[in-house]
Amino acid sequence: VVADITTEAGRDAALRACPQPDILVNNADGFPPGDFRDWRREDWHAALDAMMLGPIEMIRRSVDGMVAASGFAGSHTGIAIADRGTGRLLAVYHGRVELRPASNMKLMTSASALGRLGFSSRLQTRAMAGGALTAGTLHGNLWLVGGGDPSFSTVPYSRAAFGGASGLVHDLAVRLKAAGVRRITGAVVGDESAFDTIRRGPDWKRDSWMDCAPLSALTVNEDLLRFGEFAAAPSPALRAAQQFTLALQRQGIAVGHRATTGTHPGANRASRLSV
Repeated sequence: VVADITTEAGRDAALRACPQPDILVNNADGFPPGDFRDWRREDWHAALDAMMLGPIEMIRRSVDGMVAASGFAGSHTGIAIADRGTGRLLAVYHGRVELRPASNMKLMTSASALGRLGFSSRLQTRAMAGGALTAGTLHGNLWLVGGGDPSFSTVPYSRAAFGGASGLVHDLAVRLKAAGVRRITGAVVGDESAFDTIRRGPDWKRDSWMDCAPLSALTVNEDLLRFGEFAAAPSPALRAAQQFTLALQRQGIAVGHRATTGTHPGANRASRLSV
């Protein structure tokens, strides 16, 4: 349909051709080229019509049909569209209906974490030795100390869940091998002490536990047993230690004992070997 979408006639023509659009994309011209000092009042009004008022009117006329066709129709759906600069509401659908939030807590949690930690902070997962390294043998335990990185994962899981952009168990094992480790007389010990011992929200119903893996400062693959499924390991730190043990063995590093959990002895007593 060829029409001027900034006009009522143009919007009528577009909606006659497509009464129930699935998505709206505004591609109007906006401000005219040139020096803004040469623009007339009519130019500004035309630009606002093209870039803001026209799209808002299309949203107003289309949003009910879009919601109804989406499968989320009904009184349990609410939409609010706001101007990011001013905070002014531009369009509201069921704006005063009390609704149960979906996964919105993550927005506040992420904003709070960024506000406190800053954008330059890194959540590190460290491997710390509990003894001396001599002739390729690490005496004692190797501590896998979690720092709250939720993306620490195996290569296949990272590709599926994070597009490969995450901390990798494999990379940490490779760095241990590069540091000269060939054998560990003790065990890999998973340390999640950076966080408290609360594993679930206090108001979570038991039948909802499967939707969220236990909270922990040390996890591998988000503590899920398989990507796309909700089954989780009961002890995130133990699961992480087991996965790291496997990664070390794949690098040819022998580990003397089964993985376990604990709290690392502290930087003042741990070996300088830390990766």
